Order: sequence, then structure tokens, then C-alpha cells
Amino acid sequence: MAADVEPCTYRHLFGGLYINFSCFPFKGEAVGKPGSRVPYQRGNFTVEGLPEGVKFKKPYCYGAQQCKSIVEAADSISFKIQIETADEQSGNNEDHEDQANIQPASLVVTDEMILRILQKVASDVNVEDVVSGRKRLSESDINVEDCTLTQDERLILYTKCRDYFDQEAWVAVGHNTKDMSRNAKDLIFPLYTEAEDEDFWLFYCQNQTLFQVENARPSAKLKGYWLDLKETGNKYSILPGLEEIKVISIVKNDHGPLYYEKSLNVNSNDDVVFELPDIFKNCIRVTLQNYGLLRR
Repeated sequence: MAADVEPCTYRHLFGGLYINFSCFPFKGEAVGKPGSRVPYQRGNFTVEGLPEGVKFKKPYCYGAQQCKSIVEAADSISFKIQIETADEQSGNNEDHEDQANIQPASLVVTDEMILRILQKVASDVNVEDVVSGRKRLSESDINVEDCTLTQDERLILYTKCRDYFDQEAWVAVGHNTKDMSRNAKDLIFPLYTEAEDEDFWLFYCQNQTLFQVENARPSAKLKGYWLDLKETGNKYSILPGLEEIKVISIVKNDHGPLYYEKSLNVNSNDDVVFELPDIFKNCIRVTLQNYGLLRR
């Protein structure tokens, strides 16, 4: 193994290894500077010099042996950017105009929303006392029966309401809401990453229920599709090809894996775009921050 490339090529991620492709050279005027981000979402590049039998894919998809073979071939690996023609650039501009018609993925969280959520999980309590700070919810305050929250309400609960509960009450809420969401499927999961330009990655599992994921071993693998961040905004495209991740790489809070339920058409010939809702993005960032894993 080449010692001079290992420090910049390998990164450790919760006991695993992944390849840091930003260390390999780019070729082409479209990049402009060394160390540029690999343009997965644009797709207008080729990879030269990969070991025989190794396909280019998201860094976390490689096993230890593939990582080793890539490092050993590091001197011959490079990325070649393909310059777009005027017609291709015109077509891309039309795509951007179509994407501009997508409704903003924003949600304004109001005090009334927070009061309604707290009332759902603790219906016998004056929740205005909780919000004002005069009372903190304890386990005895939490409704015994299962609580049905909408997807937005669940994410608001995680993002805005944690401080209103003591630890026992927070665990109880998790149990009550979890039973109602166990059949959720077509899930988008955030994944831990040490990439310097992204706080997390997104992975889409089609026809995979939350119950199956929560009961899988940490080392178990899930099949799905990478969602790749576009250059502007919170829009993602689906990278072609079925891939695998390990369950342990999913970002979790005290209640289990974070997820967003949405069905995406992976078989469409068009560029499938998912606009990351602000409330989901904030939920992920708050969770990473709570564990000291938010770098910016």
C-alpha cells in the first residue's frame, strides 16, 4: 500500500473506511482548481485508471479490499471533465427553468404548531405552562396510548421540542410515536459522512419499511439509491444504479433512525429531483450537533 497517498485517500467513518476521491487529480477546464468536489450530480465526467473490476460509485460503497486496490492504483486514477457543447448547455438551462417551478420546501414553524404537538402527546397537561417554562413534561404526563403525528409534526418534535421533556418522558414519547410509524416505507435516510463539503449524505430505500430497518443488525446492508446534492439549493438528483449501505451509517437520535417518507420514481428517464425540506434538514443538523458531529 502506498504510504504517501494513504493519509489523504483513506478516511475513517465509525470503524469503517471510505475513499476520499477529492485527493485524485481532475483533468479539464471545467474544474478550475485542484481538490474540487467530485461532480456526481452533473455526470459529465469519466474516471480513468480504476483497478480492473472496480466501478466508480459513492465512496462509502467500497469494501476494505476495494479501498486497498484503489489506494494501490492511486497514481493512475484521474477524473476527466467533459466540456459541454452550446446545445447541451442550452438544454441544461431549460432543465433549470423546469426545476425553478418546484414549490419551495419550506415550513414556517409557529407557536401554535408546537402547542398542538405537545397537546397530542400530553393531552391532560396545560401545554402553555410547558412552553412558557413553568413546567417540564415528565413520564407520567405522557399519554399511554399511541400518538399519531404527521411527518412534519414528528420532525418539528425532534427539532423544536426536546427541551420540553425530561429524559424519561422523551423516551416514552419515542415508544408511543414509533409504533404508529413502523409501516412507513419508501424512505430517505441521512447518512454520517466525513466529507468536507457536506454535513450528511442522503440515501433512498424503495419499498423498505422503517420496522425492517430498526430491527436490522448494525452491519446489515440496505439496497437503494444515492441522492446527490446539486450545485445550488437543497435539490438532489438520483444517481443511477442500485447500491448498498450499512444500517450503522444512518443518522439516529434517541428515537431511532431519522427518515423522510417520500416515493421517488427511480425508473423515470427524466432527472428525478428531490427538494430537501427545511424541517428535515434542520432535524438532521440538530441531531448531528447534539452528538458533536456538526462541523459547520
